[in-house]
Amino acid sequence: EYVIDYWGNAYHLRHTKEAPMCDSCSRFISPDLTGGGVRYDDGRYICGLCRDKSVKSIEEILELVNEVAAHMSSLGMEVEYKGMKVHLVGRDQMQNLAGEHSSGLRGFTDYEEDWRIFGHVRGRKLNVYFLYAMPRMELISTIAHELGHIYMFNHGRFGNDRAWSEGSCNYAAWRVLGKYPGRDSSFFRANMMQDDDPVYGAGFRRVKRYAEAEGTDAWIKRLRKKSDLPKGY
Repeated sequence: EYVIDYWGNAYHLRHTKEAPMCDSCSRFISPDLTGGGVRYDDGRYICGLCRDKSVKSIEEILELVNEVAAHMSSLGMEVEYKGMKVHLVGRDQMQNLAGEHSSGLRGFTDYEEDWRIFGHVRGRKLNVYFLYAMPRMELISTIAHELGHIYMFNHGRFGNDRAWSEGSCNYAAWRVLGKYPGRDSSFFRANMMQDDDPVYGAGFRRVKRYAEAEGTDAWIKRLRKKSDLPKGY
C-alpha cells in the first residue's frame, strides 16, 4: 500500500509515520527525493528543495512586495503600502502577534491609524510580519494575502466578517499566483481549493464564486464598502 503526493511521488504507508513532511510543499523529506532537509528553530521542517528557494532578506521581500502589488494593481486593486515595515519572525512570535487566529499563519499585518478626517488618514503605523525563510512562491502568496488586508484597512474596513475578509485575501493571493505559471504556484492554488478551514478555505471558495459570478470589479467594490458576502454565496 502506498500514497501519492501532489508532485507524483509515491510513498509506502510506513514512511508517512517515519519521515517528517515539508511544512511548505508537503513532500516527505528524504536524502534521495528532496536532498534532505532541515528543522528550523521554530519547529518547521523544510525540505532541501524548498530551502534552496527560500527568501531570507528583507530587501528581497520588499522587491517581491513591489512585484506583487503591481499584479494586484492589474486586477484593479491599488494598494497603498508606503511606510510599511517588514519583520521576519518564527512561529512562536507569530502566535504572540495573532493570538487565537495564529494557527498555520504565514503572515500577519498590524495596522494602526492615528485618525481620519474626510476619509483621509492623517497618521498610521503599518507593520507586516512574515515567517522567516519561506520559499519564494509561498512568500508571494503570503504577500498578496497581507496586501489584501492592507487594502481593506486603507478603506476603513476593520470589522469585516472573517470569512469575507480572509477569503478575499486568499482570493487575491490565488489570482496573483495565477500570474506565475509552474507547479509551485499550482500547488498553493490547489491547496486553497482543497482547504477545509471554514474561514480560509470555505471563505475563499465563497468569495471566488461571488467574484466569478459578479465580476472582479464588483468584488473589489464590495470589499471597499461592505462587511460580508451577499446572501446566496
